[in-house]
Amino acid sequence: MALIYLYRHGEQSNETGLLPSNIPISEIATGKVNEWAELCPFAPDIIIVSSYLSSKQSGRPFINKGLCDRIQIWRVHPFLNISPKKLQKADKQQSHQLMTCYWEKLDPEYKDGKDAESFIDLIERVRECITLIAEQKDKKIVMISHESFLNAIRWLIKNKDTAINGKSMMDYYQFNQSHPIAYLKGFTLSIG
Repeated sequence: MALIYLYRHGEQSNETGLLPSNIPISEIATGKVNEWAELCPFAPDIIIVSSYLSSKQSGRPFINKGLCDRIQIWRVHPFLNISPKKLQKADKQQSHQLMTCYWEKLDPEYKDGKDAESFIDLIERVRECITLIAEQKDKKIVMISHESFLNAIRWLIKNKDTAINGKSMMDYYQFNQSHPIAYLKGFTLSIG
């Protein structure tokens, strides 16, 4: 059985005009992730990060401090329900409007653009991730991911037999909204 510590990445900088995947962590977060890695209660066998810069930067101190020698990039990026190219050009109010419109549709197959994913796509990624974790028998794992993806893991484990439809999509949305995960905080699971 794999023991996995799932954490949200460090706080991102306020840089604008970047694709969400290219936003770095802030200077303050850089110091915090170094301290945070030292507080890990064990030496991880594997560090899992997403392809996003904030996730990679949050995982790097584990390598730099010699706590782990393996970082793997998995498909644990945030839920891309809105086209990243649209978000790159949007201010906070516009981003909020795009998100509101997406969730009001309650269509689990809807994609906002070629570079976006549907709710069904998210659930398939989460199932794939859970399967891959289960294959890491007797490993201690740290995953540094994103709030929407981490909450999707918790939601799917709790609702594994739920049909994916508008009702379950709204259930996930409400779960995600009511279970915020602070930066560099998370939870532990045993999977396998």
